[in-house]
Amino acid sequence: MLESLSLRLINVARDRRIICDQQHVDLIRSECQRMAASDHRLAQNYTWDNLQVAEHESFDMLMCDDHIVTWCGLFNGGRYPDGVFRIMNRLYLNPRYRSNLYPAYARELIYPYQRQQHMHNIKLLFLSRQDIKGKYHLRRWIKYHCGETGWRLSKKLVQVSDCQQRSCYQYMAFKQFTAVDWWPDTVDETQWLELPQ
Repeated sequence: MLESLSLRLINVARDRRIICDQQHVDLIRSECQRMAASDHRLAQNYTWDNLQVAEHESFDMLMCDDHIVTWCGLFNGGRYPDGVFRIMNRLYLNPRYRSNLYPAYARELIYPYQRQQHMHNIKLLFLSRQDIKGKYHLRRWIKYHCGETGWRLSKKLVQVSDCQQRSCYQYMAFKQFTAVDWWPDTVDETQWLELPQ
């Protein structure tokens, strides 16, 4: 499917500031409003404010003609030590472009671009997923989709955000490039179930 589309990469934000044309910001805002009106379980993550576009080292989207295909970011936002980045942060794939295949757009086009642009700052990259079942997705991602060696799965759920509720503790696939002093809080699945939702 990738080969049959004429895709354009739009760098929306770089080095924690929005750099694209206003028309692209308006397209994202419009899609956020559409999501907010839907019954999607994670719709609150996709409000303009919660996307925190200007807090990303890189936030990029793919477009086909005048339609958003996908977007995601490379995120630190001051939440993690220098050199630690969450990849595919706030990943969104337009339902129009979904298929039974893993959404390869971000993985094959956006992530490599972001990594190349910021490799000089990267010490550790991670991808995380909400819920206990996230570990199954991450195992599959490591085995079949990431296209790189050296990725590992966390043994416990890792605190990826500053709160004490379930959504803030997630399984994480990570790849370390150089030493980094980061010891986030972790919980096992029994402890996770005791956290408030």
